[in-house]
Amino acid sequence: MNMKAYYIEANEKLIESLQKSSEEDRMDQIELIQDLHKYKYYAMGTWWDALHYLLTGVSACEPIEYSMLSEAVVGKKPFSEDEEANFISYTSAADLARISASLDWLSVKEVMGAFSLKDLIEHDIYPGDWKEEKESEYKKELANAFKTLRRFYQIMVEQGEGVVVCIY
Repeated sequence: MNMKAYYIEANEKLIESLQKSSEEDRMDQIELIQDLHKYKYYAMGTWWDALHYLLTGVSACEPIEYSMLSEAVVGKKPFSEDEEANFISYTSAADLARISASLDWLSVKEVMGAFSLKDLIEHDIYPGDWKEEKESEYKKELANAFKTLRRFYQIMVEQGEGVVVCIY
């Protein structure tokens, strides 16, 4: 099964509700939110780990505390510290403004300048099964993932919202 990343618009009320929920209830709430389309969201798909690697030089499985570029991909604060739990985190509106600004400093050309298919394979970056003949396609997809995430964050900042990040 492919692990995909979703970035969901989140006001403080939603974040507080998710904080108070059990792991199972939290996941049910997230799935319901996605099904109802009540909140805006961006479905990045399977590019989350590769984008994290391009931005930080390490896998998203090793988030970098206090790194806005790392937090752009994996969120600021996990709802659960349980390593067996689904990965769901959040970023408050105030923190998102700083993270969004850090993404705005980067050009697509700069981000994609870090692309190396050999490195993605060597560092076992998800989703794995990288194929040399698809390198051009990967570059386009990752450039699009970066641009779309950056724009989504800009919109959330303009609206004064935070974001919930789900990778499952």
